[in-house]
Amino acid sequence: MIADGIRVWVFSGDDVDSAVPVTATRYLKKQADGRVAEVFEGLTFVTVIGAGHEVPLSKPHAAFELFKYFLRGKPLPK
Repeated sequence: MIADGIRVWVFSGDDVDSAVPVTATRYLKKQADGRVAEVFEGLTFVTVIGAGHEVPLSKPHAAFELFKYFLRGKPLPK
C-alpha cells in the first residue's frame, strides 16, 4: 500500500490497557498537544497521551483532530 502512495496511520492510546498494549509505540519521542507521532516512509505511528485503546471514547477531541489531519493529507502539527 505504501509503495502505491497510500498513506497509513496507526494510532493508539498510551494508558495501560490489558486489551490492546502499546509497548511498541512507547519509544516515540515527538510530542505535541497530547500526541506523539513518528513517520517512517509513508507509515505514521501516533500515540494519544492519556487515551486507552478506544481513543475516540476517551479523547474525542484528539481523535477528531487526528482524523481531520489524516483526511486533509497534512502532517500533525509540531
